[in-house]
Amino acid sequence: MISLYKANLRRLFKNIIFNAGLVIAAIVTFVYTEKRVTTIFLENKTPDDIMIFLSVAMIFFFAIFVPIYLGAEYADGTFRNKVIVGHTQREVYISNLLAIITGVMVMIIVWFVSGILAGAPLSKELFIYIVVEIFALAGWVAFLTLISLRCDKMITSVVISMAACFISFNWITFGNLFMMNAKGTRLLIGEIIYNIPAMGQWYASSCFYAQSMNPNLFIKVAISLCVIVTTLVIGITGINKRDVN
Repeated sequence: MISLYKANLRRLFKNIIFNAGLVIAAIVTFVYTEKRVTTIFLENKTPDDIMIFLSVAMIFFFAIFVPIYLGAEYADGTFRNKVIVGHTQREVYISNLLAIITGVMVMIIVWFVSGILAGAPLSKELFIYIVVEIFALAGWVAFLTLISLRCDKMITSVVISMAACFISFNWITFGNLFMMNAKGTRLLIGEIIYNIPAMGQWYASSCFYAQSMNPNLFIKVAISLCVIVTTLVIGITGINKRDVN
């Protein structure tokens, strides 16, 4: 398992798309946080608010990257070769997921350092958001890994991941309408459901959301852990019995 994980990391950090994503994340975060470039709805926002808003780009990046990256394992025979040399499909699945989660953490570090260099203050709220973002994105890529490694065709997993982005966007859109009128138990249930997608956790942490309806750190992390565990169990259940072409 460890050797597979290391091999996947080497492959990930040699990937042109991933490295391009890191460079773009650094540049965009820096120029927007420093307000060299801005938009109307970010003009009067603080640097850390801008940083948090920009982090949504990581959700879209991995929605495109993960299906392509893991789909290539089927296309070039890498997945099959790993099984032939003695690794189980479950080990291949888990090692790929761990490598991608590591890639998520690296991109978050790049985003964070770029924002701080651009003038964002080191605040308690920003560190809390980093913890939220790590677990939320881990849950998101766990879902994308499930789709990508249980679909034999790359195009199918790409379409499903894009559909998931569309659903997530509408999830928070309609969720906002529901939360405006919810109270008591309905509000608590609404907060939990709202924060299941990574996009929901992102928007709930942004400066555009009513923080009085934003659940605390532990609830968000617990939700993300449930997503990670659920998608992982579904992903590896019965996978060793599958034929690999």
